[in-house]
Amino acid sequence: STGETAADGATVYYVKRYDGTYLYAPSQSNFYGPAVERAWKVAVRKADVQDPEASYSGYDEDGEPVEYTGIDAIVHEAIDNEWDLDLSAATYCTADNAVVIASAAPDYDDDPQSTYTYLLGLGEGAKTGGASRGTDYNKNTWVLYVAAEQSAVESLEAIIFEITNGDMEIDLSEYQLGTGAGEYDADLYQAFMDLWEKAVLVINGELSLSDAEIDAIAEGLQPALEAFKNSGKGLTEGYYILRSMRPSPNWTEAAYPWGRNGSNYDDGAIYDGSVVNSSDANLRWSYKADDEVEFWLESLDKTAYETAKFVWHAFKSGTTDDEGNELYYFENIETGKYIGKDPKLRNHIDHVKRRVGYEDLTATAVSEIEYVVKDIVLANPDKYIKFYNDAGPISIKKHLLEELPGLGKKTVTEILTARKAGPFKDFEDLKARVPVLKDPAKLIVDRIVLEISDRDRRHYLFIQR
Repeated sequence: STGETAADGATVYYVKRYDGTYLYAPSQSNFYGPAVERAWKVAVRKADVQDPEASYSGYDEDGEPVEYTGIDAIVHEAIDNEWDLDLSAATYCTADNAVVIASAAPDYDDDPQSTYTYLLGLGEGAKTGGASRGTDYNKNTWVLYVAAEQSAVESLEAIIFEITNGDMEIDLSEYQLGTGAGEYDADLYQAFMDLWEKAVLVINGELSLSDAEIDAIAEGLQPALEAFKNSGKGLTEGYYILRSMRPSPNWTEAAYPWGRNGSNYDDGAIYDGSVVNSSDANLRWSYKADDEVEFWLESLDKTAYETAKFVWHAFKSGTTDDEGNELYYFENIETGKYIGKDPKLRNHIDHVKRRVGYEDLTATAVSEIEYVVKDIVLANPDKYIKFYNDAGPISIKKHLLEELPGLGKKTVTEILTARKAGPFKDFEDLKARVPVLKDPAKLIVDRIVLEISDRDRRHYLFIQR
């Protein structure tokens, strides 16, 4: 309180921030500052709701008839009839227990119909945690609450709630780690995940830290997440092979470290279809199963002529999109043709043929999916046992292992307890150490089949959409 009282009897206040700075008067260029003599004197009044549909037929300064609406109608009717008008708490908002925070005094002392300046929310400033000042009757109400100090753990929970939009879990699987175009910094990813995993342990009561240590985690989560999400590397001029990210049935981490799953693709690459057929005006994928063009990255001879069909020269077009991002051309090294619809560039290439989706499969093909996936999982046990060894918490209440169909919290707890003694060597070792888990490979198979068949799933563990 300033110790003053407004003309209508309302108590006059300063608005002071946590850092000791004051909300400055509307006449000042800065929004906040340390000088109390420049602070804005405001009064808090119960909201006086006005009808936004109110109308009044009046005349403008030139004598022309005008139909006024809302508070404009109320003001002009008062002016024409020489009525006094109190707009100190006027608003269109109807929130329960709402108040208006406005200048203690009217904008014009000698005007009986004077407007007031209000503290506004939901404006541009609110996007960065601020507010604004003005006379917008749609944004000038507030609901006041008594502030309560949170514990360090409660503060950490609030931060997690904010950065996850209330989900209390994080999913960064769509971010490909690496140093190439479109990839994100692995070190920044790990820095965030280290904080996240500590936060989950603290909230679940599994890790005891001091308040200062918990506060440090809370304060570091948002910056660490933003740093990672902003680390994506954009496209640069150079020579590229445009690969499929769905590796072959013979997937192993050593041979295919970029692989995402065990789907039936040969880590194909895009090539100009006219390499094989001069009349082909399409881009093609090098699917080994039915295509005479093969592509195996680990045995690719960079000096061989056969390699050229897969290499594309990316260079700046000299134009940008609506957001100012640089646009690029892709020219095939062997044919000299370009990807795109510009007839001056594309020559023969028009588009990439679509991939077949689950909904395109025949009933017979659908019935075979489980068997094919099972063969893939059993042929690559090291990859899938790694999931059991590495899976961690995805939220305060849920572990990633619970994403496997039929795996409940009790069994997950037994798996986590067993792996503290060391990683599982294979599926047989897992079954021996966690007897309740009868067929760990089948749980993986069931999850993969579920991800293939359900296009609306929120999380994908083994395939990429």
